Amino acid sequence: MGYKDDLRKIFPTAEFHDEQPVSETDVATTLERLYTATVASVASHPNKMLATLGKNLWSVMHHRHVALVMHDGFPSMSFFVAAPRRGERAQGMIVAPGPWVALMKSQPLVAIGAVIFAGSQAVDFYNDRLIGEPTRERAIQRALAYEAEFLKGFPDYPLSDYQKGLLKMHPEGITAAHLYDYRPVGSMVS
Repeated sequence: MGYKDDLRKIFPTAEFHDEQPVSETDVATTLERLYTATVASVASHPNKMLATLGKNLWSVMHHRHVALVMHDGFPSMSFFVAAPRRGERAQGMIVAPGPWVALMKSQPLVAIGAVIFAGSQAVDFYNDRLIGEPTRERAIQRALAYEAEFLKGFPDYPLSDYQKGLLKMHPEGITAAHLYDYRPVGSMVS
């Protein structure tokens, strides 16, 4: 059973193509397509809370409030905010290392969990919920809880020690009332 079979179990309606990246440009294109397909699949997830997160993430990225950047200097998919120059607004960025594509093939739940974790922070960034304490810590816990919510759907799938620990930390997933502070993204102006 190959990685596409695993991905089809996770996202039954997604389409996967055999692309063998050759150059850095090809890797970036493959990464972007796979990331976009993953976000679209999360947006159509049967779990309404995950689907809402996916739709909100799609919206903040579509309107360029958050950019996807490939950079191999990061060990895993990460979210960060670029400090603005005077008179400019801050720019949120989801940074994906090129090896994320290979991770999607070898450990799809880890790779998808990274999209959910960084995506939750991207939506919180748009909603001004990342700056200052305890807001920042709540945003991180919310991102972890969203990732746990996703993992709860795979009780028979082999999980890493990190994922098992995440489920112990957030057994209720995002349904814990103190973490699910839903705010719609609403209509945005780019």
